Amino acid sequence: MELQDLPITTDDLRKHLRMPVSPDLEDQLRDALMAGAEWVENYSGRKLETYPELPWQIRAAILMQAASIFENPANMVQERVTAAERLADPLIWQSWQEKITT
Repeated sequence: MELQDLPITTDDLRKHLRMPVSPDLEDQLRDALMAGAEWVENYSGRKLETYPELPWQIRAAILMQAASIFENPANMVQERVTAAERLADPLIWQSWQEKITT
């Protein structure tokens, strides 16, 4: 996956963060967005390009995960289910794919 292939831009992530982001952090912003998108793909079990139109829940999950990575680049331990995990739940999106293909 390449940055230009994502249905979400670094500008979208900047808006989601609701704070000015220094141009010096552009590489970190890009990396967080790519990692967030890959996390959602891996967690949900679906590639982003398989969606005819990106569902708002998947878009929100990518932005939440990317923001979390950008704001806290340390490898954090999560003991609770996050909002991004609920939005990208594989049971929802794998069954959704089966519904539209049958």
